[in-house]
Amino acid sequence: MKLFSTNDIPKPIPDQAGNPKGLRTKARASYALGKSLLQLQSVIGEIDHDQCIQFSTGGKWSMHHLLEYLLLKTGPAKVWLTTWTITEEPMRALVDMIRKGLITEINAVLDYRIEKRKPEALQLASNIITNIRLTKCHAKVLVIQNEQWKITVLGSANLSKNPRIEAGVIFTDEKSAKFHAQWIDDTIHGKEVFHGK
Repeated sequence: MKLFSTNDIPKPIPDQAGNPKGLRTKARASYALGKSLLQLQSVIGEIDHDQCIQFSTGGKWSMHHLLEYLLLKTGPAKVWLTTWTITEEPMRALVDMIRKGLITEINAVLDYRIEKRKPEALQLASNIITNIRLTKCHAKVLVIQNEQWKITVLGSANLSKNPRIEAGVIFTDEKSAKFHAQWIDDTIHGKEVFHGK
């Protein structure tokens, strides 16, 4: 079953001056997302339980694109995430995923310096994240869980729009998701404990 059709990707729309090169803002965002989802479909493909999928972005898509791609496969889910930095575009993408009903809850550990480096993005994040903790954090982790799926993404990419090459691994086993969701929850609730298996 295909995720979507190339016909779903908007075509360039002339601006008010009749310039055919431009895309209106909403169409531009949809077009970029469509391109990213097409690339993810070819790189990641279908997912199944108990898989380990390695990936490299080639600088063509970011972590919020991968998150949406996986949520379109899993259906509505709770999300846990950690990142060293955030930017506004991925935060707005998370708002859109919440609005679409793809994300039911977000739990996040963010690096404390985001407060000074990215105050606007942090303010937006604070309005949509269910449970949040600012602390020293360099980890980049996503966990997606619902009754049918337990997915973990470990990689080098932050939750930011990113033209750099990043790499990572997607695990679709319950044990990995449980481990990472647990240490994220413990960190959010101030339990300073070491985790390891």
